[in-house]
Formats: sequence, structure tokens, C-alpha cells
Amino acid sequence: MSKTIETKKNSALFFIKEVMTEVTTIKPSAQEMLRDIKMMDFKVRPVSGDLFALAMKQTGLLEQLWRIGKIEEIVRRAIMSLNSHERGLFFNYIDTLEKQMHEETSKEMQRIQRHDGKDHQMVTLEIFKEAKRQKKAN
Repeated sequence: MSKTIETKKNSALFFIKEVMTEVTTIKPSAQEMLRDIKMMDFKVRPVSGDLFALAMKQTGLLEQLWRIGKIEEIVRRAIMSLNSHERGLFFNYIDTLEKQMHEETSKEMQRIQRHDGKDHQMVTLEIFKEAKRQKKAN
């Protein structure tokens, strides 16, 4: 019986369900998302514009960054667990989800631009994630 449970945890469907449950269904508060993003080691630098003003007005950017981080956590686990066939199925789903998220982000940005009819300051951000460094064994 444990063999079938093990197989399910090593299937693309298991990880797809995890993405659907943790990323698309559950939406934590802005404070929880911000806390999670800090733990995910994302670095956000404003190249130009006022990041604080944008963050105060819109939580859509925060939510998208949180979703990307959660997906990355699941992808890392999936890579280690899935065989090549299952990995291919899983990444087909991730590719579809990426396109969907890109469309949602574009729509959100368009909505922000026409939301109140006021001129909006352009904000350019640099967002990256620092790789965790391996400690050297002596």
C-alpha cells in the first residue's frame, strides 16, 4: 500500500494539484505574502520611480511575486522527485500557467494605468533572487 502512495507523490499530477491548491486557490493576506517573499530571498530594487507609492496602491504586484516564489518552491521539489516523462508533463502545465500569469499581469498593469485617470509615475523594478550559497566543507 505504501508503494502506491509513494508513486502518487512522484507523479506530475501530485505536483500540479499542489500548485493549483497552494498558488491559485489560496490567497493569504498582504502581510503574509510580504513575509513569505522575504523568506524566499527575493530582492526588489527600484531602478526608477517610487516603489513605495506603487506598493501602497497595488497589491497585484506583491501577489504575482508571491505566486512566482511558491511555484519555484514546488518546481524545485518536483525536479528532484519526477522521472523524465512526469517532469515533461509537469513542465507543460507550468508553461501554460506561466502564459496565464503573464496575461494576468499585463491586464493588471493596464487596469492600473486607467484606474483613476491620473497620470501615473513610471516605475522600473529589478527583481531577482539570490542563489543560496553552499557552505564549503573543510
